[in-house]
Amino acid sequence: MDVSSHAFSAEPEPIRRVFDDIVRTNSSPAAHAESSAEFLNRVQGTYWDQVRQLVEDWASHLDRESFADLSKRLRSPDHRQSQGAFLELYLHESFLRAGYRVEPHPVLEGTSRRPDFLATKDGHGIYVEARSISPSNADVADSNRLKQVYDALDQLDSPNFFLWVNVGEQGPRPLPAKPLRRELEQWLETLDPDEVTQQAQDDWGDEGRPTLEWSRDEWTLHFEVMPKSPEARGEPGLRALGAFGGRSAGVIDDAPSIKRALSRKGSAYGTLAYPFVVALGTYMFDDDHFHVMNALYGRESVEVQYLPDGRSTTRSVRTPDGYWRSPAGWRRQNVAGVLMVNQLQPYSIGN
Repeated sequence: MDVSSHAFSAEPEPIRRVFDDIVRTNSSPAAHAESSAEFLNRVQGTYWDQVRQLVEDWASHLDRESFADLSKRLRSPDHRQSQGAFLELYLHESFLRAGYRVEPHPVLEGTSRRPDFLATKDGHGIYVEARSISPSNADVADSNRLKQVYDALDQLDSPNFFLWVNVGEQGPRPLPAKPLRRELEQWLETLDPDEVTQQAQDDWGDEGRPTLEWSRDEWTLHFEVMPKSPEARGEPGLRALGAFGGRSAGVIDDAPSIKRALSRKGSAYGTLAYPFVVALGTYMFDDDHFHVMNALYGRESVEVQYLPDGRSTTRSVRTPDGYWRSPAGWRRQNVAGVLMVNQLQPYSIGN
């Protein structure tokens, strides 16, 4: 029997792709309610072609099972899923480029749970578990309702003005936007952009700009107008919303969410043969690592000591309420390190 003709008869494996293989023609900015994955898959432009190609190149280095899992999550409309998947892809590629052999989801003795990676090199190894700090389902639902309002307002017919919107109160249900758009358009038609500009100049600032307060269905929105430059008036394709005011003010404290995320992973696998590191993806503004240090080693506080002569001294100390430090001493020594990866996005790898 001649088998030579069958030696290479198997069909080649189909090309694996994360993004759709299509001709892209839409270069418009992302809508407020559009997910990062949806935007990246549809947006046209050489810059975005390079971002997609980077993701495709890195994903091609995954085994078949990991590719099926990560590519699905990278395309998820839930940004929490896509962000978490990209963190894992980033770590996988980083280990490969550092010369490690990477085993995704290695089997461990005594447990059915598996960390994300085992990376080995020159007889040494490291287990890595990736996790992203993400908002709750309730917070995501609140944000989505607000984004839908913003997208609806961007459809306003506003040839002469941009709008500055401030959300005072956000209702628990979606806001019907058509009545709001209609009322805003009627209000804007009564305003002259040159008069508004002159009034603001006469009042030495923004206090002279017309405003509109709108309340319905437990929503309260505050609007101010910003006249467009004469050459931009009537130009098609410009969004109506030009500025977004703050909502309620408060103290930002990211330490509790960091500790919660770490606590869910730190004791999941028991004693391991190699050091165990948690890679934590965050999206916060923390250039000096203040929140990270508070989470890991305890909150920074001031200790006052009163002396017998009436004087006092102060010193900076850390309260023993950190992830690694408690009143009883050091804890969670099975976690060898925490890798903080902040503001990671496919289009900002260079940062």
